[in-house]
Parts: sequence; C-alpha cells; structure tokens
Amino acid sequence: ATSLAVASGNTLEAVCGAWVVNRFAGGTTVFDRPQGVFKFALAAMVSTIISPAFGVTSLALAGFADWTNYGAIWLTWWLGDTTGDLLIAPLIILWSITSKRRWNRRETPEPGILLLLLVVLCAAIFCGWLTISPGNYPFPFVIFGPIVIWTAFRFAQRETATGIFILSAFAIWGTTLCGFGPFVRETENQSLLALQSWTAVLTITAMALSAAMAERRRAEEGLRESEARVNLAANAANLGLWVWNMRDDELWVTKKWRKLFGFAESEPVNVGQLAQRVPPQAGDDAQGFERTPPRLALI
Repeated sequence: ATSLAVASGNTLEAVCGAWVVNRFAGGTTVFDRPQGVFKFALAAMVSTIISPAFGVTSLALAGFADWTNYGAIWLTWWLGDTTGDLLIAPLIILWSITSKRRWNRRETPEPGILLLLLVVLCAAIFCGWLTISPGNYPFPFVIFGPIVIWTAFRFAQRETATGIFILSAFAIWGTTLCGFGPFVRETENQSLLALQSWTAVLTITAMALSAAMAERRRAEEGLRESEARVNLAANAANLGLWVWNMRDDELWVTKKWRKLFGFAESEPVNVGQLAQRVPPQAGDDAQGFERTPPRLALI
C-alpha cells in the first residue's frame, strides 16, 4: 500500500507538472523566453507538492517514518523533486527538439575550452584536488558565476542546460561520495538541502539569462531580415529612400538614392554628408519625383 501511494504521487506529480507547462508555459518552447523559464520553475515548485504529500503521509501512516520528522522529510522530498525538474527536464526537452543554433568551425574551440575549464574547476572544488578545507572555499556563486554567465551569453539554451547538468553532477558526486566541497554539513540531509537549494537557484538564473540572450538574438535577426526585405523592395521599386537610425547613428540608403545624389556604390554615407549634399528644398520640374529629395524616416 505504501509503495502504491508513493508511485501514485510520483505519477500524478509528473502528469500535473506536464499539463501546467503545456497549458500555461508554452510546452517545448518554454525555454525560449525568460518569462517561460520562470513559469516552468513555478510549475515545478507547485506540482512537486503532490509527491511528498502522498509519499510522506503514507510512510508515516505505515510506521516507516516518525510523525515528528514529517516536516523535515517532506521538505527534503519536495526540494529533491523540484531540483530534479529544474535540472533534468530542460536537458531532456532541449535535446529532444531541433536546435536553431548553427555551428561553424571557428566556434568549435570555445565550447571545448569552456568544458575543460568547467571540469577542472569542478574536480578541484568538489573532488579534493585543492589542499584546503571545505570551510575555506569561496562562495560557489563567485566561483561558477562567470562560467555560467559565459555559457548563457555565448551559447544557446541547450548548451547552458548541459553545462548546469555537468556542474551539478560533480557537485552531487563530491558532496555525497567524496564528502568534500562547500556543501558538506554536519549531516548528510543538511548537505543535501544546501546542495539542492544552490542547484535550483543556479539553474533558474542560468536558464533565464540564456533565454534572454536567445530572445535578443532573435530580435536582431528579425531586424536584419526586415531591413533586407525593405532594401529589396525599395531597390526593386527604384525608390530613392534613406533611413536614419538615430539611436545607433546608422544611415541606410537605396541604390536609387545614391544615383540621385552622386554617391558611389562603395562610398560611405553619414548624416553630415547628407546635410552637405541634399538641398533643403527642391524645385518642381518636369522630372518630378527625381528632383524631390526623399523624406526622412526615423527609427
């Protein structure tokens, strides 16, 4: 009966978590945006209430757990399930869908260097390579923060989730098997709670940052595609247009505009040159729009 109750709680938890993510967080696209990452984390924290409620209650009723320890057991169970959702689910989801990132040969050394650095630091900190006591270690966020930020800024969500998984695997291994690292406490349960809390916070932070960078890259790609379409349409229609991006102080002109005002194809154009070359007013004549200076478009 106890095993059946535990199995029922685990199954119901997984089903409810998946339903919440598919219904409110975008399903397999949940990690494309920071809002989706936070929704996924909230779904993980809420749905994982079910399993410990079923499991710990059944253990206590059957006499396998003391009612006085109910809260501590429930918290450990819930935090373990939540950390598992945050750590394993992104890895499975992101590797099960086609990545939009395209790698080239010039980018190949960077992930190799990052992976090597991550493994060396993890082995040094969690496996006892350094001859100092765990109590003298710097705070883990200070050590691994730059690597996590580097991964999130330079790579996609899939690589970020993989890096977090490798880091967490070393941390679990060193804390539980080697008894070494910044999360070792007086009891194994205290060590487990400290390790899981750190893993959960680090995972949410890294995935949200990676999603934000991916969203920015998509926006930049969309802007470039939009500019390319406008350029193609304007040149096809033989229009003399110029667009000034005031924020970045960038100027874009069509081929027809260059021809109208005497700029060569390869000649750079800036706003100062416009003031010198474009007349403030244009008279009307038989050629019409060719003598009329193009209107200003501001972005």
